Amino acid sequence: MKKYTPWILMIIPIYFAIVVCCTPSLHPIYTEEDIIFDPALIGTWSGDASEETWEFAQHDAVDDAYVLIYTDEDGDSGNFLTRLVEIGDYMFLDLLPAGEESGDNGVGEISDILMVPMHGFILVDQIEPSLNYRIMDDDWIADYLEQNPGVLKHELETENYSNEARLLLTASTEDMQAFLI
Repeated sequence: MKKYTPWILMIIPIYFAIVVCCTPSLHPIYTEEDIIFDPALIGTWSGDASEETWEFAQHDAVDDAYVLIYTDEDGDSGNFLTRLVEIGDYMFLDLLPAGEESGDNGVGEISDILMVPMHGFILVDQIEPSLNYRIMDDDWIADYLEQNPGVLKHELETENYSNEARLLLTASTEDMQAFLI
C-alpha cells in the first residue's frame, strides 16, 4: 500500500482538514488546459497513523481523470470524479462527488434535480514517494472572506438542515485559480 503524509501546513494560511470538510465550490479549479495525468497517483494510499484510505484508479469513461474512493476511519466511503491539475507551479486535485444515482435513496427524481455536485480542492505537494497534500479549512476561509468580502465571490447559506452557516464559493474558475495561487 502506498503511503501519504498529510501535512498540517497552511495555504495562505489554510491548515489541514479532512476531505468531507473542504469548502465547496460551484465551479472547478481547472480549465481543460490545466488537466494533467500522472499514473503514479493510481493505487491505494494510506497514512501511517490512520485507517483512512484514498484509492485512485484511472476513470474508464473520462479521459485524464481518476475515480477516487475515499474511505474514512469508520469505514464510510465516498466516490469522486477527480482531476489532477497544474496551475502555475502548483498541483491540485479537483474532487467532484460521483456517488450513486439518488433515485435509490427513497427520495426519487426530485432529489436528483435539487442536488448540485460541488467541487472541492486539495493542494498536492508531491505524489512520490508519498502523497503529501493540504486542504482548505472552512473556518479560516469563511473568516478571511468575512474580513475581505470582495476578494472572492461567495455565498453564505444560513437556511439549511443544520442551521449552521455554510460557505459556498461561487467565483469563476479563473478567479479561484488566482486566489489559491
